[in-house]
Amino acid sequence: MLKNMNNLKQEEVLDNQLMLVFLCYNLDDSLGRRINMLLLDVCDNGDILKVFRVIRIGLEIIRVVVPILIIITVTISATKVVTSGSSDSFKEFISTSLKKIVAGLLVFLAPNIINVVLGIASNDVNNVQNCFKNATLEGIERAYEKRARDLMDKALNSYDEQAYMDAKAAIAKIGDINIRKRFLKELDDIKYILDVKKDLASLNGGYSDDLYKVLKAKIAGIGNSKIRSELDKELEEIKKLREFKAEPGILDGSYTANGVEVKYHLYIPNNAKAHMPLIIYLHGDGHVGRYDALKQGGIWWYVKKNYGEDYPFIYLQPYTPIASWTDGSRPDAVVQLIKKICTEYKCNSSKIILTGSSRGGMGAWFIANKYSSMFSAFVPVVGTGNINPGNFKNLPTKAYTTPSESDEWNFSNTKSNCAAINNAGGNCTFYSMAGYDHGSVNDGVYKKELFEWMIKQ
Repeated sequence: MLKNMNNLKQEEVLDNQLMLVFLCYNLDDSLGRRINMLLLDVCDNGDILKVFRVIRIGLEIIRVVVPILIIITVTISATKVVTSGSSDSFKEFISTSLKKIVAGLLVFLAPNIINVVLGIASNDVNNVQNCFKNATLEGIERAYEKRARDLMDKALNSYDEQAYMDAKAAIAKIGDINIRKRFLKELDDIKYILDVKKDLASLNGGYSDDLYKVLKAKIAGIGNSKIRSELDKELEEIKKLREFKAEPGILDGSYTANGVEVKYHLYIPNNAKAHMPLIIYLHGDGHVGRYDALKQGGIWWYVKKNYGEDYPFIYLQPYTPIASWTDGSRPDAVVQLIKKICTEYKCNSSKIILTGSSRGGMGAWFIANKYSSMFSAFVPVVGTGNINPGNFKNLPTKAYTTPSESDEWNFSNTKSNCAAINNAGGNCTFYSMAGYDHGSVNDGVYKKELFEWMIKQ
């Protein structure tokens, strides 16, 4: 029994030792990989390789000079010992000389020792040795060329202006004038492409036929066929968008999705063009069953008051025949309608704004909570709802309600929603509209400053 217990303890100790060796090996392997990655990064840096070259030259000088000095000092000491004939002096000479010889050998072999140590630490002797071998004028030159090439590729592939500037600085460090000239010629071609890309952005912001023709000619002059094709396609897309025409006025329509019919009024400004923002307003109970009256209702009056017929967005007023925006598939049908309008009228899909008041405010909270990524700004008015605050993290929100008795629940819940959104990292501003009640609050909310804020988000 005692013998078996001792055997079990010995096996347990052996298992623990093996586990310890295994852990140490893995720790060493992980550390080695990290050291190796660090050294490889260093080996690609021309400025650091310059420092390595100075160190390397210094080591080469030391490894030659120190042994010579040791030989000279040992020779002088030997001469003195022979002259003196003292046995004590001879013993001291032997001891001192051996130390000097060992020191000289260590200095002479220092570069090799450093290579071996770092090679073991990095688990890759060849890479480390190559790193120190690269600390030459040729190696430094190759590092600068590689750095410049990587930056030029980044500038070309991502149209990165900063990468272009960094590449220009890296090329300036290349010593070979012919290689530098060749790189600068390639960099000029990249700069040409970057300028075309900036011109395309300008054309997208303010289209003109003259600029279109200039860019068409510039793109034709790009040597890289793949990039030329991509930029030409982008140019034609911009032209197609900017040539979009829509008849101004109020359009009545109906759209059915998921078995739900959604009637709507669509408002097109006199200055309509492609890529305009789209504002959607959900009405309250006052227009339930009054589709025709909604045409001049909702917040259309405030749009006309602030902009006349030249408002800087397309405006959509969906209609619900029942006192709910959240029943069944109605919210999904409204979203499908928004997508349809945005596609047909070439709206700016990154600037879709949702607002609504009273019952429409409740519907707006519901739809924004479910489809938050679709909207660029959200403005609920005297309406609230239950939400997941995290869904609003990237949706700028202005929430309005009144402190009147009729809005007591709207007030407390909307304030709580805003606080929760902000705690989740979002941006919700809560407004208590003193001096207004549930029926008059729109007068204080839908002012030009709010519309301008909406379309800037």
